[in-house]
Amino acid sequence: MNTFNFQRFTRMLVWDIATNRQRIIKQTITYAIILLTFALFITQTFSLVDYQNEAARVAQLEQVVSLSGFFFFIVVSAAPSLIFDGVNRNKQTRLSFLMMPASNIEKYVSRIITTFIVYVLTYIVAFFIADLAQWLISFILHPSQKMFMSGLMFDYNLLSINYNGSETTTFLDWYGMMAFNLWVISLYMLGGTLFRRYAWLFVSVIVFLGVIFVISLMKEMGVLYNWDWHFTREQILATVSGLCTVFAILNIFLSFRLFKRLQLINNKWINL
Repeated sequence: MNTFNFQRFTRMLVWDIATNRQRIIKQTITYAIILLTFALFITQTFSLVDYQNEAARVAQLEQVVSLSGFFFFIVVSAAPSLIFDGVNRNKQTRLSFLMMPASNIEKYVSRIITTFIVYVLTYIVAFFIADLAQWLISFILHPSQKMFMSGLMFDYNLLSINYNGSETTTFLDWYGMMAFNLWVISLYMLGGTLFRRYAWLFVSVIVFLGVIFVISLMKEMGVLYNWDWHFTREQILATVSGLCTVFAILNIFLSFRLFKRLQLINNKWINL
């Protein structure tokens, strides 16, 4: 089947989520424990902050929010590498998945939602759980402090980026960031389809080596520090964003093509 039927896709998605229900719950709890540990370590352990000083307390929570945002970016980027981690768990799970009465596109989109979107949602839910837990602990230990980390998030002006003293963000700036993030996500998605084990690790190593190679090449060409730019910032940003978009679409297309070749018995390390 190569068609997309919404009703059939819905049943496929419900089955996929139900099959991974326990994993999703464990994942949420794990994220919450990790985030709470970071929050307590920064705000409680070895802290010399005067808890009557509200500004110092806010600064601590801002550090936790920044750290949580950094790990959120990692989760968003690396989660697609686990797109078929559950399917590759054992032959029975793989057989059940392949035998589901759904088309390839329905199964593929279902795995994207169950893996990528669920990973993002579980992280967000875990953040609010950890936030509530740290609030309760802080309230017990320091009754004068009743701050939520989530409340500080709304104090940031997320729609501004400083370029040469300018606080305005153009559509091209946002498009550039989104295109680059999409390209990174598509790389991990392609790696998650190609590699059966440790996909996130293989893709991360490949990206790291690729960055080193590009920097070394630019250094050898003498353009790393002494490039006489003949283009405006907008032209460079538009070109790079366009290339990221094209390569992201190509990676997703190749990922789906590899998925269509998925068999019950494949190579131990790659799905070929």
